[in-house]
Amino acid sequence: MDLLSYYNLELKRGIHLEIRESIELFDTQLGILVLGETDSIIMLCINKYYQKLSEITEYMEPSEVFEAGFISVLENIVSNDFLLLSGPYHVFMGQYNDNVETLKPNYNLSIIKNDYSFLEKYCDFNQAVQPGDSRDFLSFLLTIDGNPAGIVTAIKESEKVYSLGAEISMKYRNMSLGTFLISSITNYLIDGGNVVYYQTSISNIASIKMALKSNYKLIATTMYTV
Repeated sequence: MDLLSYYNLELKRGIHLEIRESIELFDTQLGILVLGETDSIIMLCINKYYQKLSEITEYMEPSEVFEAGFISVLENIVSNDFLLLSGPYHVFMGQYNDNVETLKPNYNLSIIKNDYSFLEKYCDFNQAVQPGDSRDFLSFLLTIDGNPAGIVTAIKESEKVYSLGAEISMKYRNMSLGTFLISSITNYLIDGGNVVYYQTSISNIASIKMALKSNYKLIATTMYTV
């Protein structure tokens, strides 16, 4: 299952808008959800945004939708309605990565399933672990010479669908460990017949690069409104 089939949508060339009474992604309510690729875009939006989006996108090219300028436009739409904005976020879909590096002798990779004491123990990695979350999860913990270097956690959002969070210790950054961890857990999950997503703020350039290097594909930009 991918996001298009989840919403029962089919991509066509151009930019297409559709009103939804409510939009939910990973248990989060959205105001605007943008799905698509370079030449085919679908925007799902709640009713209050439809007219503004229609006017703005009438003469736009699909390739412009994921650019920073359009993200700023979406932010302005939300702020004009006096709504608080959480995001925006890019959503990436995992693909199998054939180029995962071999584990080095002083590296150790542990697999942890549904061990909530583990989450509490490593709560300092707050981008990758969420103490108190009761959903099923799977974590890959990488240690180097016995020291925790990075964690990637896959939360089970629904049947056969997981979303990732990853974090590398400051001491071990710029060593491509994030790419290694994300690729490793993604391959593991895809081998089990699962779909994997990775979500990051559009301002988090390092995280976006990590997703792309891990062979993830940008499929959506979301605007969360509360």
